[in-house]
Parts: sequence; structure tokens; C-alpha cells
Amino acid sequence: MLGIGWIEILVVLLLGFLVLGPDKMIETARVLGKSFRQVREATDEITTSLSADLREEKQDHNSEKPDVKPEGSHPKE
Repeated sequence: MLGIGWIEILVVLLLGFLVLGPDKMIETARVLGKSFRQVREATDEITTSLSADLREEKQDHNSEKPDVKPEGSHPKE
């Protein structure tokens, strides 16, 4: 998990509790949770959109290939 161990998480929580107090810490955690959720949703939406665009571009590219015959496959006159 991003190289953060349980001890580091506990230290951050303890410092947050001491600095913010219990009531403000809960409110801050809610705001952070909502913010992270919004960022994740936006990232997922961008990823989905880019994937669909790339798939569509790939299909367009494949359908636009010219009909090229390999050398030597045409009849001799």
C-alpha cells in the first residue's frame, strides 16, 4: 500500500488526533474520503473514455487499410 506500513498509519492517525481533536478529525476524514472518491470517479471516467476512444480509433484504422495485394500475386500479361 504505497510503501506505508501499519506503524506509519498509526503515527499519522495519532498526530491527527492530537492536532485536530476527535471532532475535527472525524469531519476532516469525511471531507478527505469524499475528495478521494471524487478523484477516483473522475480518473475512472477518464480511463473509460480514453479506452473507448482508443478502441474506436483502432477499429477505424483497421477498416481504412487499403486493399494491397502482395507482390507477385497479380496475373502476368
